[in-house]
Amino acid sequence: MERKAKFINQILRGKLDSREIEGIGDAALGAAEMKAITSGNLLLLEKAEADNDYQRLQRLERAHHRAQTVLAATRQQASSRIDNAENELYLLRQALPRTTDVSGDNFVMTVGNNRYTTRAEAGQALTEWAANSGAKWLSAYENRRLGTLGEIAGHTIDAGAAPGLNQQPFITLTLRDIPHSSIQLGRDSFLEGGAGLIRQLEHRATGIPRSIETVEQAKQEAQTAIREAEARLGQSFNTSTSSGTRKPGSTP
Repeated sequence: MERKAKFINQILRGKLDSREIEGIGDAALGAAEMKAITSGNLLLLEKAEADNDYQRLQRLERAHHRAQTVLAATRQQASSRIDNAENELYLLRQALPRTTDVSGDNFVMTVGNNRYTTRAEAGQALTEWAANSGAKWLSAYENRRLGTLGEIAGHTIDAGAAPGLNQQPFITLTLRDIPHSSIQLGRDSFLEGGAGLIRQLEHRATGIPRSIETVEQAKQEAQTAIREAEARLGQSFNTSTSSGTRKPGSTP
């Protein structure tokens, strides 16, 4: 029963890499313990229990090393997120003072070389600009810069195309040098333009303070992740903290 249990355990773990079977699973250990008990030989029982402890500690040690690897990766990824967040915060804080008020009747937008003071007019101009941008003839797999669309709330709007879905590319509108300001939409939606798209661009510009808060929070979370990882990194596997482990030389 013990030999069969070892073989079955190896199959279940997917490790038939040799003719010799070395692994001992819980079922095999149970059979070994039954063999030791029925034999009346206490040394066999102690050997079975020692094998049980050994296998359990091996599993715990492997889990410990995996956890250390994950912690090191977590620290590295969090450090990269902090670097990205600091760069984004710099750009956002530089952009904030340049932002002008376009709410209500203060609305002003430039499309191409023309200035508009109503969203309806700006939306119509955006539709015409999209039609003249060549976006209608773009391949679904093409990357292309479509040019400078205009300006809103003191920020330049850049337009570009990227590979998309359903045989049409994605069009991306971005406020230049402002992280988290991109709007991505299908080509057909871009060609329709309209005041709705103008509103989205307006919200990207007026949403810079919220973007700063979001990035600052992400930076704080990354810093917390680093502190938590470093508190556990470098810890050695300690068998004395493993419950149920007998001290060497002890008897059952």
